[in-house]
Amino acid sequence: MSIFKQNLAPQGLCYVSYNAHPFSHLRDMVRDMMRYHTRHITGMKEKVGQARAIVKFLSEGSKSNSVHGAVMRDQCNRVLKAPDELLFHDDLDQGATAFLLHEVVEDAGRHGLQYLSDSDFSRRYLAGYSEEVRATLQRFPESEFMARDQYQDFIDGNGFRRTLLCHEGISLDRQVDLDFITRFYLLSSTSPRRPDVCLTDESEMEFETQDGSRVTVTKPLLKAAHLCLGRAWPRALSFTELLDGARTLLEGRQTGDDQRILTEALYILACSGEISFLRSPPFLVKEATDHPQASLLARRQAQTGPLVTNPLHQTVQLEDDRMRQFLQLLDGSRTIGQIAAEMTELFGPTIQVKQVDDAGQPAEPLLLSTRDSVDRSLATVGKLGLLVA
Repeated sequence: MSIFKQNLAPQGLCYVSYNAHPFSHLRDMVRDMMRYHTRHITGMKEKVGQARAIVKFLSEGSKSNSVHGAVMRDQCNRVLKAPDELLFHDDLDQGATAFLLHEVVEDAGRHGLQYLSDSDFSRRYLAGYSEEVRATLQRFPESEFMARDQYQDFIDGNGFRRTLLCHEGISLDRQVDLDFITRFYLLSSTSPRRPDVCLTDESEMEFETQDGSRVTVTKPLLKAAHLCLGRAWPRALSFTELLDGARTLLEGRQTGDDQRILTEALYILACSGEISFLRSPPFLVKEATDHPQASLLARRQAQTGPLVTNPLHQTVQLEDDRMRQFLQLLDGSRTIGQIAAEMTELFGPTIQVKQVDDAGQPAEPLLLSTRDSVDRSLATVGKLGLLVA
């Protein structure tokens, strides 16, 4: 907090993330078990392996019809899925401490800082709660905004906080106007589950994002807007570009209410976290250039593992070691033909590509020529938001 206070610009924001209660009480229970079991182990790999093994053993040994057993099984599922580095850093670190939101905010106050909000804008949105809960949380005055967020954590069982702080002397206005969304660039990975649905009538059209969330719309303008956002991904569109693009898909059909309808819909989607809004567009491309270039950070990360970060600050997973090697070649110095030649030298003239069916189950592998696989891989890294301009 002292570092924040000493270095923060007059109108600046500082960001601090931390494990939070109340969920971390359950996490700490299993952390105690893992740290006890691995207390004499020094090697990271062995420590992580033994931590997973003891949690699996203890969860399977607990009674399935007890609260303790249900918690153990839930925590075991989390531990088994966590990457080695995360488990080692977050769970096996002796000094790791979780906090309630109000504890962090009170500590910030002692250093001349005040709470602005959570960095996840969608946490402000209360539409997903029951009417009674929503009414109670909405009664908190703005002067008790932090207390409202603390009670919301209690309701959600929240376990991780992303907190924004600023100087204590700044006057805050947390009211968000409906048309704020028109001032930003908009980003969403929506794709239609059935592309053949008619755009120009009031029939339902369902869209799905890369993270699996779904939204159903019926208004022609909104169906067209979702299509525009999905086709542009990972590029972001200004509100005007989106409105014009949607009208183009509707063959120029427009009404005087189009801007209001789109503004209201996007406001709800932004508040619920279904779309992202940015002050400036990211320098990303969807289609590969003659000399394709992937993010330098992602190329560096791919040298050591399958998890990489794209310029949208999203963590994405590369499907296999071949894709990791492929990403290393996208440094902007090679043509697509040269990349295909190097991939042929590394992996041979043909490549088997893993396939899954509509249910997500493994299907018959696809056999492609190396050149075809390069084109496919370029489309994949473009969709993951890894190709830069």
